[in-house]
Amino acid sequence: MKILRAAIVIVAAASACAEAGAASVHGKLVQRSIRDIRPVPNMLLTLRTQGNVRSARIYSDRAGEFWFYNVPRGSYVLEIWRNGIDESNTRTLEACRIDVVDGDVNLDPPLRLHSHPVRLGANPISCSKGLEHLYVGLDR
Repeated sequence: MKILRAAIVIVAAASACAEAGAASVHGKLVQRSIRDIRPVPNMLLTLRTQGNVRSARIYSDRAGEFWFYNVPRGSYVLEIWRNGIDESNTRTLEACRIDVVDGDVNLDPPLRLHSHPVRLGANPISCSKGLEHLYVGLDR
């Protein structure tokens, strides 16, 4: 009987977390090649809150797809680190804004990486409008 009660409490807690607004964010990265548009595998991504807190690092898979799980409601900047994150203080990245409001976020159409010049200090646009190619300082 105690095990059954514990199981019920765990299920209820999991349901409460799901109802509290935790969602997943799914998308796909692509890049134009000479002949076609191809997926971009193994690209480093993070989500950054308005308070400049970054999520755990994830990588796009072989098909260019990525998932963030258990993302609380709020506004985020999706950061795509073109040359990774290391000890240097400046990196180039592509970024766009995401709002997690009610449920999962599916970024469709795929996000296309740019080859145009970098913009300094630009504010990212909505992911539904595409990516901004930025040059930023990385706060430690």
